[in-house]
Amino acid sequence: MTADVRALLDAGRDRLGPDAATVARLRARLDAAVVGAPASSASVLAKSFGLKLAIAVTVVGGALVAREIASRGHVDIEPISISVASSLTETELEPSSSTSEHDAVSLRAVVAPIVATRVSAVQPTAPASSAPAADASEPVAAEPARASLSREIELVDRATVALRRGALADALEAVRIYQDETAGEGQLAQDAAAIRVEALCLSRDAGASAALTTFTTRWPRSAQRPRLFTVCSEVRK
Repeated sequence: MTADVRALLDAGRDRLGPDAATVARLRARLDAAVVGAPASSASVLAKSFGLKLAIAVTVVGGALVAREIASRGHVDIEPISISVASSLTETELEPSSSTSEHDAVSLRAVVAPIVATRVSAVQPTAPASSAPAADASEPVAAEPARASLSREIELVDRATVALRRGALADALEAVRIYQDETAGEGQLAQDAAAIRVEALCLSRDAGASAALTTFTTRWPRSAQRPRLFTVCSEVRK
């Protein structure tokens, strides 16, 4: 605002208000309205009337100032921006921080269980652990190696020599080794079994009769069968 305009406003300020009669008439109407209304309503009426009076004075004063400026000629006036009740509007529209925090907490309390339920529903389950497959390359227990034919001949010869010289215990031991190494299924199994029956009969062993029966049952057509019967029969006499 320029100095000329401010001086003009100061000069015309005394002429902006209403005359004494108008002020008295308005005050009487205000007193009557306040007396006839309750306390709370009276306060509101007073404020409303005072606001209307201030607006009327401003309008009248503005008109007088404009007329005075027009009579003096053109004057540069800086534009003035007036903000009415800006603080009240901002205060009323500004949300309460406590209410916003309460709403945010309530929203999180409602959304969190839903999100957790959806996440748990789509959570992939761990695949069941399958038993490890048997290793195909795992070595199978090999059958015990059996004695060769030469080994069989060696053991049978040892048992025969021991039997001929009367070493019955040595003969039985050689036959036992033969059976262990061949599992009783060697090529000379019949010869080894015959030596054993004869040694048992000569030593008058209690198992001689059972050994003879086993031999004749397994090899019923053996050429050694008559000889064994003869030896065992002579021993029993």
